[in-house]
Amino acid sequence: MTLRLDDTGFFNKDIGKGNIKIYQDSDIFCYGVDAVILADFAAGRKSFNRILDLGTGNGVIPLILSHKTSASYIVGIEVQEKSYGLAVKNAEFNELSHRVQFVLGNVNDANSGMQALRDESFDAVTCNPPYFTNGASVVSKNPEVAIARQEVLAGLEDFLLYGKRKLRDKGEFFLIHRPERLVDILSLGRQFGLEAREIRLVANKAAEKPKMVLVRMIKGGGRNLTILEPLIIHKDDGSYTDEILKIYERI
Repeated sequence: MTLRLDDTGFFNKDIGKGNIKIYQDSDIFCYGVDAVILADFAAGRKSFNRILDLGTGNGVIPLILSHKTSASYIVGIEVQEKSYGLAVKNAEFNELSHRVQFVLGNVNDANSGMQALRDESFDAVTCNPPYFTNGASVVSKNPEVAIARQEVLAGLEDFLLYGKRKLRDKGEFFLIHRPERLVDILSLGRQFGLEAREIRLVANKAAEKPKMVLVRMIKGGGRNLTILEPLIIHKDDGSYTDEILKIYERI
């Protein structure tokens, strides 16, 4: 284990001092801009009281949501024991355990210790799942990295179906994924009663092909899809765009 402590840059409003910090294991997986923009995408909609994060890793999305929202209960589900342990450690280190909690379990296994999470009890679900199907990319020799990157233990269908079960009627599902999976996301979402309401492509630079897509879905929502302006991460000189700096709250 190669443990490091990183500063997220987001103020810890619960204790009224300092920024939220996060322990990460660089041998497993460290969070990137995708987690930050997903948290911001979800936080910018409306007030949610109960939020569920699927595939939470070291807990970065719930931790950021504790800063960006007024939710009283944010819970993350993680299948890997080491990452789950880091998530719990991060909540405790930042004195956020009264709002942010974590559960060890698999979204496709109803008997994996998650029975306490009642169906139809959450206002919003966030999900930054493994992007690649099995065989779609080179499999890491590190099994923990492979599970984080590829659909080894759970696939897109499992995350969508589990999230739909936990959402109340008209609850909102926020997902970040790769654009090439968009047809799967929309078709499976509709099949499960999650109707896409907003789509936003994410590109590294304005002239480059989008590499990610943000999707907002409503459980039992109407068929009224809006395509938002693309989100550009970097300027041509490689520095962050103003919108990304605002998301990171640096301006």
